[in-house]
Amino acid sequence: MTKKVLLILTVGLMTISVAKAQETYFGRNKVQFGRFSWEYIQSRHFDVYYYANEYGTAKFAASVLESAYVVISDQLNYRIHTRIPIFIYNSPNDFQQTNIVPDLIEEGVGGFTEAFKNRIAIPFDGST
Repeated sequence: MTKKVLLILTVGLMTISVAKAQETYFGRNKVQFGRFSWEYIQSRHFDVYYYANEYGTAKFAASVLESAYVVISDQLNYRIHTRIPIFIYNSPNDFQQTNIVPDLIEEGVGGFTEAFKNRIAIPFDGST
């Protein structure tokens, strides 16, 4: 009898948690206006992804990332062993369309890291 009660309680809690998760996003869809044709450049430690003829932005980002990596790796005495993908969106509006994470991205978010695939996504706001 206790196994049956435990099973019913577990199923009930799972149902409540799924319903609660759906309540948060009900009626809120992540709108994607278009497809991005991604290209990338490689620096020593990073793959910098860009689109829409923003090679200059990607080249600048790769340079800044490598410079920052040298300083941070020396300070923390840590070296990365795999290339880190960096996705640069041309604007905050494009960034909010990302499908790297399924969650809705609120306005004003300046980027995020996605831990499972070890990648970074950031919007370019026009300021270097």
